[in-house]
Amino acid sequence: MAESEPHYHQPFYTIMSGTGPGESDTNYVPLVPYNGTTATGGDSLNDNLNVFYESGDIAYMIICTALVFLMIPGVGFFYSGLARRKSALSLIWLSIMATAVVSFQWFFWGYSLAFSHQAGKFMGALDNFGFMNVLAQPSVGSNRIPDLLYAVYQGMFAAITVALGVGAVAERGRLFPCVVFMFIWTTVIYDAIACWTWNPSGWLYILG
Repeated sequence: MAESEPHYHQPFYTIMSGTGPGESDTNYVPLVPYNGTTATGGDSLNDNLNVFYESGDIAYMIICTALVFLMIPGVGFFYSGLARRKSALSLIWLSIMATAVVSFQWFFWGYSLAFSHQAGKFMGALDNFGFMNVLAQPSVGSNRIPDLLYAVYQGMFAAITVALGVGAVAERGRLFPCVVFMFIWTTVIYDAIACWTWNPSGWLYILG
């Protein structure tokens, strides 16, 4: 008697869609390989782009992103506790401004300069300028994480790096020049080093 072939179950995730008050309809959508037909993976308004990734991976990265975000005001309170009373509020303000300024810079061109798919050994290209085509394509960090989630995750690290540096401004500089410095430093220094280190095209990444 011939042995029966093993049966493999394709992984799936669950979508809950309400059908009425107190009711829900459960549909199982199989995970499929990334299609690669478009730069974004499809139209998010008409297509379900979540089928390319495991929901557990997405949830884990979202939690990690939130935890890094919570560290930013924590750094501000830490620095304000070390400084004199007259500088305490300004240090908290600078840590929050680091999030605002770096978030804009990251959306504007920071993510593209650091993690674009067409990056060179020293700096990324501007093919993701303004988060253009940053959606469901597998990220350069991992093919299990979409570009959009990876961009937000790395953006939080860029923000907290700048927030850590503003402690040097306490009682030594003015606030507005510091805000301008945040944007310039993130563009010239952080984005370049992030590309070298974490982008697979970066020269330090290649060296291992």
